Amino acid sequence: MDNDNVQIFYDGNGNAVAVQMPISDYEKIIKSAKEAVEAKDAIAKAVDALQGVL
Repeated sequence: MDNDNVQIFYDGNGNAVAVQMPISDYEKIIKSAKEAVEAKDAIAKAVDALQGVL
């Protein structure tokens, strides 16, 4: 991601409330999140299998 193309919007209290960036950056974030969920699911299945053996 190129930080020059990222805009962060703040409310009156200085809290970040929105981010604007190129769609390709959003796509990278979504892909990464999906991969993390898939990895979590794989780990959960492995734990279930191990618990079944123990």
